This record gives sequence, C-alpha cells and structure tokens, in this order.
Amino acid sequence: MNFQQLMSILSARSGWIVLTLFVVTGVTAAATFFVLPKTYSATTSMMISFKSNDPFGQPGFAVPQSPGYVATQADIVSSHQVALEVVKNLAWADDPRAIELFNKETRGRGSLDDWLADKLLKKLEVRPARESRVIEIRFSWTDPQFSARVADAFAQAYIDTTSALNADPARRNTGWFEQQLKKLRGDVKRAQEKLTAYQQKSGIVGASGERMDTETQRLAELTTQLTAAQAQVYEVKSRQLGENHPQYRRALANEAALQRPVAEQKARILRLRKQYDDIAMLTREVENAQRIYDAAMQRADQTSLESQSPQAGASILSKAYVPTEPSSPKVVLNLALSVLLGLALGVGVALGRELADRRVRTVRDIKLDLGLPVLGVLQKGRA
Repeated sequence: MNFQQLMSILSARSGWIVLTLFVVTGVTAAATFFVLPKTYSATTSMMISFKSNDPFGQPGFAVPQSPGYVATQADIVSSHQVALEVVKNLAWADDPRAIELFNKETRGRGSLDDWLADKLLKKLEVRPARESRVIEIRFSWTDPQFSARVADAFAQAYIDTTSALNADPARRNTGWFEQQLKKLRGDVKRAQEKLTAYQQKSGIVGASGERMDTETQRLAELTTQLTAAQAQVYEVKSRQLGENHPQYRRALANEAALQRPVAEQKARILRLRKQYDDIAMLTREVENAQRIYDAAMQRADQTSLESQSPQAGASILSKAYVPTEPSSPKVVLNLALSVLLGLALGVGVALGRELADRRVRTVRDIKLDLGLPVLGVLQKGRA
C-alpha cells in the first residue's frame, strides 16, 4: 500500500475517523470533568543547613556539601518514620472517616497509623534541588486545605525527627556520663581520704618548707657543734697529752656525744623528706582525680545541653498556601492526548473497515489487484 492508496482509503472512511475522534474526545472530556476526582497540590520548601547547631557558641562542624547529603535529607522527609509523625501531629488516626476507610479497605487488619502513613507517602513528592540546598515537599489531595496542612506537617515532622535523631546519641551519652561521674567522684574521695590518713599518720599538715627548714637548721647546729668537738679532739691530740689525759678523754666524750644526735637528725631529715615526697605524690593523685572529674563534669553538662538543644540543620523557607486550582486532572493535556488517541484509533478503525470491505479506490488497484487493463477513467461531476 502506497501513500496515494492510504490517503484514498482515509478520505473514503473519513466518517469513521471523525466519529472515533468525537467518541474518544467526548469520553475523555466527560471523564475529566465528571469522573476523575480533582486533586489539589500544595508545596512547602525547606533550606538544608550544612552546619550543625552548637548550643555553646562554638563553630559548628561542616557537613559535606554534596548533592548526596541533600538527597539523604530528602529520603528522610519521605521516610515512614516522618509520615508516622505527621499522622500523629495531625491526629488523623482519630478522624472517624479515616477509621471507616481503613476498616473498609483492610477489614481492620494491621496498624491504622502505619496504613495512614503509607497513604500519605503515596501522595507525597519530595524534590531536592540539584545545585542548591532547597528541598520542595509537594503533597496532593482532594481537599486543598488538607493538602497545605500535610505539606507543612511533613516539613515540621522532618525537623522534629532530625532533631530527635541528633539529640538521641547525646541522651545516651548523658546516662553514661552520669555513671562515670559517680565513679570519678569515688576516685576523688578515696584519693583525698588516702592523703588525709597519711598526713594524720605522719603528723604533717602544714607546708613542707617550714618543718624542713627547722630540722635542717637543727642539723646545721649539731654539725657545727660536732665539728667544734672534733677540732678540740685534734687540738688536744696535737698537744700529746696522752690518751688517758682528762682533757683528751673529755674531748673524745664530747665528740661521741654529738655524733649520735647528728646521725639521728640526718635520719630524721631523710625520713621527713620521704614523707613529704609521699604527701606530694598523694596530693598529685588528688589533683589529677579532681581534674579528671571536673573535665568529665564539664563534658557531661555540654552533653546534657546538646540532648536538649534542637539541632535539625534545616529551616522552613516558605510554607504551603491553600491551592485554588486543581493540579489534576489536567484538562488541556487530557484533551490534547484524547485528540491524538482519537485520530490514531480513527485511522485504525478506517483501515479495519477497509480490510473487511475491500473496494477499488484508484486505477492502480485495478492494475495490481485485478490484473486488468484500464481503458479509461470517468471523473465525477464531468461529462
């Protein structure tokens, strides 16, 4: 079949094409205006932050600035957990119409909240921007006011959910820090008690310098006296008075009497120095335990504030407004598609009718299909 034959068939069967076109277009128009439900779409936009909120005024850590991060936040928006939060915030599970629809479609099987959350997600569209930090949340429903409420509710539920996700590790750490602080307080107490017990046992309470100076001065005095006694012995001995001479014996006795106090004083100073060293070590243990406890206490306070501080990393850029025009069905698009479909079906019907009732349309049909020569052609409307 060449183009001339096709055009002759379509011209002869044009009534069927027009009829099919009118039927398809009419059915589509009727369905668009009277059958298909009108849905209204509302859009809320959010801006994602690439820095975390720090409740202590410190610079927030930078989040990797990649499309993957924004896409991840979009996945969170469209997650079942966020949808459950929306159902809860809207108190949709308490709506008698929602309960009736749930019982009708599921016969009461399953969770109402989960079923409603899935219902919302089917009408939700989350579109992250390619080269910006903006995420659009688009929700479509038959009620325009409900569409706007749900779109805004998804944005708020996302903020609440991410805040909870960010604060949850801090809450768990708060409990761990409480246990550690209890243990560290015990360490400080035991170190202090150990230091106090040693001070009571040694009798050392004041500063180390005062007593050491006193004992050292005492040793210096005894050493001076011993040196003088030894010099007296040397002097008497140099006079060759003999070992039994009273002066020599008194000098030796005086020297011997001073040697023992000097040795005892040296031992006392060494023992005192060791005690002060032990006290210094115990004092450092107390200070270290206190320092660790103070650092842990400071970190515990920070963690406690982090667990109570909202750290969503997003803010609502623009809230949804109540749409006045339905987003679907799209009248112009549906009618345009119906015209194309009607023409295609009309051509198909025309060709089908032609195959069922084959007729001669052109001279070529006589020559090729019948194999007969053409003697002449009579033009319609001419003599």
